[in-house]
Amino acid sequence: MLGLMIGAGEGTTTTQWRSGISAEKCYIVDVDKVAAPSTAEHIRTLARTFRISYSEGPNDRLAHHISRLAGDPVELDEIEQLLIGLVRAKRITRPEMIQLQAAYLREVRP
Repeated sequence: MLGLMIGAGEGTTTTQWRSGISAEKCYIVDVDKVAAPSTAEHIRTLARTFRISYSEGPNDRLAHHISRLAGDPVELDEIEQLLIGLVRAKRITRPEMIQLQAAYLREVRP
């Protein structure tokens, strides 16, 4: 089982997860059990809960132009951009992002 810890709001209890991250009022979500149409909505909900959005930075533009010039342009959709925003805000870890993105891509590209 892949566990994903989601912290939400302020609370009185602090939970320590196996990664060593402390968070208040945490919820463990089994990413493998997230229903097919709900992974995208789950990611949107996380972003709304933490008031996270994606904003393109100079490094993002550079990476886009390098991949475009190499003939392999990468276009991220709204959900993938939200995942990047969640990682940058340190609301999810990079491995959690990869698991959520994999689940999301399995749904939209079967």
